Amino acid sequence: MSNVLDKKVGEFSLLDGFIITASKIATEELLSKVSFVGNGTYKSGTIKVIGAVVGSMTSKNKYVQYASSGLLIDGAEDILANLKGHMSTNKANGSNEVIL
Repeated sequence: MSNVLDKKVGEFSLLDGFIITASKIATEELLSKVSFVGNGTYKSGTIKVIGAVVGSMTSKNKYVQYASSGLLIDGAEDILANLKGHMSTNKANGSNEVIL
């Protein structure tokens, strides 16, 4: 019987999906310490997406690729949540961007 974590979902195995998700959680936690990156705004999302693209382009190491994928997912989440609408606004600094 084959390992269930080796099963493919699209291009990724289930194990890849779990590793990418762990990477997303770890980068999100780490970047939450940086006020202009870890605040769930458009700017934050854009910086994360650019970081993911640069990381992906500079190394073909599978662990860098996992980290880049997690960062991309986190950045895309920030951007899409802001496009969805204002769940709450950041009135403290006058921004109309959504804070997640």
